[in-house]
Amino acid sequence: IALEDLARARRLNPLDQMARSHWIAIAIAHFLGGRYEEASTAADRSLNELPDFPPALRLKAAICGLLGRIEEGREYVRRLLAVNPQATLSALRTYYEPALLRHNPRGLENYLEGLRVCGLPGGGTEP
Repeated sequence: IALEDLARARRLNPLDQMARSHWIAIAIAHFLGGRYEEASTAADRSLNELPDFPPALRLKAAICGLLGRIEEGREYVRRLLAVNPQATLSALRTYYEPALLRHNPRGLENYLEGLRVCGLPGGGTEP
């Protein structure tokens, strides 16, 4: 349903000035559905709109990690840390766990694992 609603929103507002947010929402929906290639394509579209968009950089790194594209993922982590040097696995867990992904804990674990294998620093509290 989320993807249908996002497609409808895009049809209603094709000139959206915040298209990066639209594409990252689509990417997250695909990611949580385990459709990593589709998530990657949507995240790319978000990054085309704003190359240093932290949510898209994080998601691309996580996707690359889960797909075994570690070197590519490390480049996204490098770019992420250039714009958000405080990014760590523990900070992301703290941010996402209580609300955004509480209904999909496996999605959160996959996200953090993808980032971990691509070298995002831990921050000290993750398992």
